[in-house]
Amino acid sequence: MKYYNRGPPVATSSGQPIDNLNLAKDVVVQNIKTLLERDDNINILVKKSDNLNDVSNTMKYISQNLKNRESERKNRYVVMVISLFLVILILIYILII
Repeated sequence: MKYYNRGPPVATSSGQPIDNLNLAKDVVVQNIKTLLERDDNINILVKKSDNLNDVSNTMKYISQNLKNRESERKNRYVVMVISLFLVILILIYILII
């Protein structure tokens, strides 16, 4: 096997088969390089998508907390307004009697 991988193939009467073989070898090498580059690009995209997923989960958590705080604030104001209204009604009732 080493004999065949070491040097060019045995010369034939025409150089065209050797040239075709070398051309095919170059194409295969270029295809392998392209595949490796694509693999690197895919790995980069995977890392970026994981990062984006983490950021989106963090943003979702923060927005839910903000929504809950604003809802609690609104509920407190409603309770305060109702309480104030009841106090005013009680005072009016006391003053009328």
